[in-house]
Amino acid sequence: MSIPSIRHLPGQIDQRLPINPCWTPTSFRSPIKCQRHIESAFEHDPFTVHLWTAGCFKVASYKIDDLEEAVDKSDFAVAIAHADDFVESRGDMWPAPRDNVIFELGLFMGRLGKSRAILMEPRGKVVKLPSDLAGVTTIPYKLVKGAALMGPACHKLRDHINELGPANG
Repeated sequence: MSIPSIRHLPGQIDQRLPINPCWTPTSFRSPIKCQRHIESAFEHDPFTVHLWTAGCFKVASYKIDDLEEAVDKSDFAVAIAHADDFVESRGDMWPAPRDNVIFELGLFMGRLGKSRAILMEPRGKVVKLPSDLAGVTTIPYKLVKGAALMGPACHKLRDHINELGPANG
């Protein structure tokens, strides 16, 4: 897999930013739209977004190995918690992100650190997240009739990336 570099000025450290896709066969369009909006929003920034839908997983390999390899080449990672599934919690049904999104967020946090693993979730929608994520500040994005309005969320993400800069590891 080739992750494009995120470049600052010549001579500075390259950065990489994988954006976690929501692999969902049921409502695949909205998460993909979110990812593409993020990719487009950073088109003129001094770093490059690499969507994992673009060749992260290799033939005849284990997905966890491919994920670890991609994360180890990255400075930041973003998980998009879109309400693609439903889970029952304490007798109530809740919209929830796919299990892999939560797993990958944990992988990101473990490999990159909490400040470099960013969770985005839809504003104004109740999405059931694990209780261990209570208190984590997310970047909200807005969905209107299936279209993602990502401008404000991308500004927050850009500011966060620029504030922390490249990882030193």
